[in-house]
Amino acid sequence: MRVLRLTLLLWVPCLSLAAAQEDHVLHEYIPNISVSEAQISQPVRAAGSTANSAGAAGESEARTPARERVPVASSQGFRPDRQTSLEGGLDYYEAFDPAIAPFKRMTAFDDVHLDADGKTPVLGVRNPELHAIPIEAQARRAHDRPRDRFAGEVEVDFRSDRLQPLPSVSPESRIYGITVTPHVQVQVEKDGADNFFLRARGPIPDGPVHVVFQTDAPRSYFGAEVPALPLKDLPKLPPLEASIERRARRFAAELGITAKSDLRTAVMTLTEHFRSFVESAEAPDNTGDMYLDLCHSLKGLCRHRAYGFVVTARGLGIAARFVQNEAHSWVEVEIPDTGHVRIDLGGATHGLTAHGANERQSYVPPQPDTLPRPEAYRQSYAQAARQNQRAGAASAANDSDVLASYSGRWLSDESLMGPHPTPSAAAEPPAPARPTAAEKLPVHIALEDRRITALRGGKLVLTGQLLDSAQQGVPGQRVEIWILKPAQHQRMLLAVQVSDQDGYFRADFGIPPDLSVGDYRVVARSQGDTTHLPASTE
Repeated sequence: MRVLRLTLLLWVPCLSLAAAQEDHVLHEYIPNISVSEAQISQPVRAAGSTANSAGAAGESEARTPARERVPVASSQGFRPDRQTSLEGGLDYYEAFDPAIAPFKRMTAFDDVHLDADGKTPVLGVRNPELHAIPIEAQARRAHDRPRDRFAGEVEVDFRSDRLQPLPSVSPESRIYGITVTPHVQVQVEKDGADNFFLRARGPIPDGPVHVVFQTDAPRSYFGAEVPALPLKDLPKLPPLEASIERRARRFAAELGITAKSDLRTAVMTLTEHFRSFVESAEAPDNTGDMYLDLCHSLKGLCRHRAYGFVVTARGLGIAARFVQNEAHSWVEVEIPDTGHVRIDLGGATHGLTAHGANERQSYVPPQPDTLPRPEAYRQSYAQAARQNQRAGAASAANDSDVLASYSGRWLSDESLMGPHPTPSAAAEPPAPARPTAAEKLPVHIALEDRRITALRGGKLVLTGQLLDSAQQGVPGQRVEIWILKPAQHQRMLLAVQVSDQDGYFRADFGIPPDLSVGDYRVVARSQGDTTHLPASTE
């Protein structure tokens, strides 16, 4: 067993790493499901963890997720609405480990057609015919694109229907193994929009069954460069009804996208436009054209943004899908020679509660989001982060600008240039801005353990407390956990948390399975706020 020891300076905990092993986690059911903006039709329950999956070489390893209830979005199609503000909160129930909140795929729509009114574009599944997909071998084939492994776990009740929806990570996910308890012979199937289902083939028990499955997803699904391929050279799609295509192309032209544009320009422009939407209690103007009214209004939640993007993209001949779960909607765009790529357009992140996501490692895409992030989009996620701080939340996962750009990869001084704070030339992570107000209160960070042993590729837990000069806990403070390679002037962000009402924080994060042997430094750092000074363990 190769042991990796991270030597920590000062009083930061010392960390030893080893190869991953199996563990067992018990959880309780979370009852009651709130109806969200995503049109829930029936619930499925995710169940408790039993053991780790053994990932193939070069892939991330996954631990089975917590026992949660997983609502399933409607498969009857999607029709837009004019309710462009969020009423109440959104409850998301994680089904995967590493956690992918809030992007669990439940329902995807790849077809655009006219509603019964003969005017409104609505979404559906072009080819609903189901076909069985194989249970793949564990070995990774040499020609595969890089993939990461996930563990999924749900409870389903085949007494209501022998065909049950199965959550997925990506449209191109593979299934490596599946266990059903009590035993039921099952078959995994999916339709033309890559919606996954589980079909019971044998006798059905008199009660819900516990389903554990191992799956994966191409890394390119979570972020990939969009090529400057002329739109006219894209693979041909089934034609749209003339009135839909005419309106979609007319609106695209208003944004500067024409038939002579390329795919990269079109995707970048559409992303910037629909990420610029804002939530509004005032409904869009009603001219009788729901699609154009939403597109012109710049108002709406995630479902309005994804709907407008998909209809416009399809009008341009771009293969785009509308994807949703019980709490969020986003789009997928198919790129030639790459596959489907997930694009989040934001929307109502301030109202999202991700159940079952905090107690497990979060999956961080290896490539940062390079698409436009207009001010409205940034403010939306900043609002979510502030809400988490006010609530003393255990996680700051919605602070995507930092996590998506920093977490899970080594960063050099040069790579931190640009829209993020410029680091110093020293080996520490970017220093918090020095306060300008003399009345701000000093804070220090006390970590509770001096030495911690963790499994390489497994999970590490760091706990501590933010204290003021009177040794009182400081709530609502953002805490970043970094590891450093002093000699190479590189650093990696591992976790971002928020201190609770007593100043305590708990950072759960995964240790990269490919972390090389050597000495490291670990730094816990708080950015401070309008009342408190920044602080770090040093």
